[in-house]
Amino acid sequence: VIGVTVSRARAERIEFWVDKKNAPYVITKPFHRSQRIIKHTENGVIFNIFVKINYELERMILGFGESIEVIKPNKLRNRILEKLNKAVKNY
Repeated sequence: VIGVTVSRARAERIEFWVDKKNAPYVITKPFHRSQRIIKHTENGVIFNIFVKINYELERMILGFGESIEVIKPNKLRNRILEKLNKAVKNY
């Protein structure tokens, strides 16, 4: 779990991409102890973690703004997209 919000949901493999400017930060300050590097790409790094999806995970992802993309699972990807679309409407 990231943070303190614990649900009854099972932990899931979360795969995400971070741009090359922010990847060194995520490498030295991992989201979670389960974090692994999956692949270095031309534009960034793909990581995965094994955690429960919760409020704190979403906040951490949203905090990276345009520098991060959730790849899997689709339900988290869609939830982040939904929150970003709502945020855009505030401007």
